[in-house]
Amino acid sequence: MTLLAVFLFTLFIFILIGIPIVFSVGLSGTIMIAISGNLSYMLLPLRMFTGIDSFPLLAIPFFILAGELMGETSLTDRLIKFFKESLGFIRGSLAYTNVVASIFFAGISGSAVADISSIGKVLIPGMVKEGYDRDFSCAVTAASSTIGPIIPPSIAMVLFGVAADVSILGLFLGGFIPGVLSGLSMMGLIYFYSKKKKYPKGKMLSPKDLFLSFIKGLPALAMPFIILGGILGGIVTPTEASVIACTYALIVGVFIFRDINIRQLPRILIRSAISTGTIVIILGTASLIANLIAAAQIPQFLSNYLTSTIKNPLAALLLVNLFLLAIGCVMEAGAAIIILAPILTPLMVSYGYDPIFFGVIMVVNLMMGLITPPIGVVLYATCKVGEISLEGLIKSLLPFIIVMVIPLLICLVFPQIIMLLPNLLGR
Repeated sequence: MTLLAVFLFTLFIFILIGIPIVFSVGLSGTIMIAISGNLSYMLLPLRMFTGIDSFPLLAIPFFILAGELMGETSLTDRLIKFFKESLGFIRGSLAYTNVVASIFFAGISGSAVADISSIGKVLIPGMVKEGYDRDFSCAVTAASSTIGPIIPPSIAMVLFGVAADVSILGLFLGGFIPGVLSGLSMMGLIYFYSKKKKYPKGKMLSPKDLFLSFIKGLPALAMPFIILGGILGGIVTPTEASVIACTYALIVGVFIFRDINIRQLPRILIRSAISTGTIVIILGTASLIANLIAAAQIPQFLSNYLTSTIKNPLAALLLVNLFLLAIGCVMEAGAAIIILAPILTPLMVSYGYDPIFFGVIMVVNLMMGLITPPIGVVLYATCKVGEISLEGLIKSLLPFIIVMVIPLLICLVFPQIIMLLPNLLGR
């Protein structure tokens, strides 16, 4: 426990003084090795390399590339246009479109930041232009982007599957219903604000115009179904599905819509490589910490201590959730998953919870951290895209964060909601 206390204390201090998360984690790991007395510094490069030497992790760069390709083509615009025209007769239709588009975009990139970059750049200015408050427009976009890593495919769930040795397919299946519930809870809040502030609505399209809009949006609408159908049908692995996503986006962008030319590809690939590199170096340093914690037998100690102290499984689950919500505020989600999944998963299993259930719960908790300070990656990305102050965005986001807790609590009390699809489809 001394090593864990040292790690958490030094990590908090490093983050507090402004050191980037990847270096904070690495420095904390180095200090852990120094005070252990019996560990070699050769563990630093060795564990960092072995931590990223995993076939399932190949899905991450390909899903990131798929999101970048989507952003360069008119696929995102067509997706948004179809939902805008389909929901136009509802008051606050653009806000609903924001959430629904994020749910569909989730089936392509699995990344909240990719969602903000693609959908936010289109919908935030569009909503402001049509009379929506800028802070509300940015809050809807930021909150709905967190659905992406919950609904499959999900980069966060790939990380959990690798870190905790849990079925990635099972995690994907388990995340579907909680992701939809999160979207519905946000729509309920949007309904309230739309009525209160009398946000605009359009006209209902004729069946003919709606069909034409559907045909134009079909290439974008089909993409998530192709990817998810392949994964859930057992035809392809998540890693193979990520390659299919890239191939599909490339073919549509280059040969069908002609939005991308060959000269643009190096720039797209470089952006994807930078994003991937940022994630991978964090995973490497986090893997070092995870190995040090495992070597110190901290997971076994925590399991024995808590199971002897807290007898009620739900009470233990709620305690762990509060811990994850706090961690999500100060640590990048990928690093938190790699470090904590091997510690907390055995603990929750000892209380009788399925590792797939806990994996989904962990991801949902940490996704809230994406829109909470001080680390909140999506928070700062939204401020940049939406040209809004951090204070204004946080104030408008609070109601959305509160309604996001509702489906989480429902899933905590009724675990069968998460386990329904994994059990039905055999994981």
